[in-house]
Amino acid sequence: MLKKEISDVLKQIIFFTAAVLLLPAFLIITTIISNQSYFNVFFPLFQFGLIFWAFFMGSSLFSLEHGQRGMEYLLSLPYSRLKLLGFKILPRLIAVLIFLIVFWILYNTGGEDLAAFPFAPFATIYFFLFLISLSLSANSENFLVLFVASFVSVFICFGLLFLFLWLVMLIKGISFSPLFFRHLFTWEHSTYLSAFILLAGSVFLLPFLISFALSFKKFDIRPAKVYNKRYFKFFTAIFILGFIVSFLFVYSSTGTGYRQYYLTQDLKLLESRGFTYTNIYEDNKVHRVEGDFDFSRPSFEDNEYVYARAHSKITDKKFGRQTWFYDKIIRINTANYKAEVLYEAQPERQIAYQLWKYDQTIAFVERKRKKYFFYDIQLVLIDESSKEVTRIPLEYQLLEKSYFPNLIGTDTSDGKRFWLMCTEENRKSQILRIWEDGRIENIGESRKAVFYFNKMLISYTYTEKDRDYYRKLYEGGRRRAKRVRKGDVIISKEKEGRFETIRKIPNSNGFDFGTVYWRTDLNDITLKEIYGWRRGPERPKYARLNLENFEIEEFGETKGYLQFIYPDKYYLVEIDRVASAVKVHEFKEGKIKLLKTFSDYDGTEVRNRLHFCKGGVVIREGKKVRVYAFPDLKEIKFKKL
Repeated sequence: MLKKEISDVLKQIIFFTAAVLLLPAFLIITTIISNQSYFNVFFPLFQFGLIFWAFFMGSSLFSLEHGQRGMEYLLSLPYSRLKLLGFKILPRLIAVLIFLIVFWILYNTGGEDLAAFPFAPFATIYFFLFLISLSLSANSENFLVLFVASFVSVFICFGLLFLFLWLVMLIKGISFSPLFFRHLFTWEHSTYLSAFILLAGSVFLLPFLISFALSFKKFDIRPAKVYNKRYFKFFTAIFILGFIVSFLFVYSSTGTGYRQYYLTQDLKLLESRGFTYTNIYEDNKVHRVEGDFDFSRPSFEDNEYVYARAHSKITDKKFGRQTWFYDKIIRINTANYKAEVLYEAQPERQIAYQLWKYDQTIAFVERKRKKYFFYDIQLVLIDESSKEVTRIPLEYQLLEKSYFPNLIGTDTSDGKRFWLMCTEENRKSQILRIWEDGRIENIGESRKAVFYFNKMLISYTYTEKDRDYYRKLYEGGRRRAKRVRKGDVIISKEKEGRFETIRKIPNSNGFDFGTVYWRTDLNDITLKEIYGWRRGPERPKYARLNLENFEIEEFGETKGYLQFIYPDKYYLVEIDRVASAVKVHEFKEGKIKLLKTFSDYDGTEVRNRLHFCKGGVVIREGKKVRVYAFPDLKEIKFKKL
């Protein structure tokens, strides 16, 4: 019995192999397809051929017996019905696996660029079609009926999955895009969709396979409608159960969507739900702010207003892929719970990096919307009261090898306003002064991030020894340094149109103050101190730069990382991996004070988040959100959160 099945399957393998090998040659020889290599023609045909091969292997389970009227003989053999199925299915399953392995080898040796579908979704559809056509093979002798029923069943399975996904996202208030259907054939977000399709989809496979096994146990030579009645009796009950189980699985495995949280200085919690709406939690109330935008986190606050970049979903015309670009500036009024679009970028342009504000002016960098290219750059200034827009083109030559253009300050000289910008390139920063009349000056460079306050420009130099080391490092193509950058901290002030050095502070331990001091509010402030750290192969060290006597005071070795809240709040976050706890310390007047220990927060878990905001700290652990308010990090409750 088994030998006969193996012999029949081998004949079918030879026939299919000959067909897929000879058809590309025929198309090339007859010039139906020209100017293509054999493999370029063969591989797409092979992939589509495998879809029909999977269907044929499943649906032809009893085709020989039906064709030769041998079903009565088959059933008279001294084997149980399930053993007969095992004999007939095993060779076909092996044949299906062999061709999938061959496809996988060819896919990884030059066929990936020629494939209609990536390997993972193709393999899923391939096996789904084989198993469903196998389970329907005894329902009809008509190949056309089996063909239609098998393919329709496959697409119904996947259609139900995405119907469930749509319903669940609708229930949970998550934005759903029709482009989700594309993921069935691309699996672009395979980390989620692979498990989703395989696990939820397998629930729909079970009714077909279980009904087939139970029905075939009493299979005989009576008319097919008798068998079909029994089959659909089992199938209906199991399918309803599978329908419920699959829906519950989709509901439990689908998260609450893309959410970001921000705590304002007046202790209102903003919850952004991507492209749907924003919730504002206040004591026992929750207010919904409608708007088809999504912001990752606010840029700055001004009284009751919160400002942020918002990005839109845009479909790439060439590839049909969905991408996100920051193209709007929104202002949320936390007093009347309304959102307003202050600015929308021109077509094919996007807002790059960050927003800054000085008085009534919002500043940002805008560039042409094109991935990986940095050109056609403008500094855009918006007067918030009048909505008047000023555009200052930035020279491409000044920025072509740089990235992260960052506004660090604004001031006036001879009654004319200028903006200071630094850009990074190979561990050094280029410093530009941009006048509102369009003039741009390159006023120098720094070996670390630059910052500006107290009307002082603070930059860095290397020692000659370190300068030579880094020159050789980058000439050799390496980018990761293994030594601490030393040198001086340079304090400069603007005088008669030029920045002149007023102080050099030795920085033998290479402390970096500018990277931590990230500000988006450029209004004039007076600081007495700033804090920085030294990164390198050793344990981090922290230091305080006293702006009254211009001295650097070291704290010694400490564990953790720095967090800065504008204008003058510094915090040290220490992760205790042994105790699975996180400690938050405050730096102030040269001292470290422990504010709070989160003993029930695992800072080593990559999915957990501890986010510092203007009003306090927001902790996310999976679906759980906790909020703690400054200054003492006391937990505050929002009942409807």
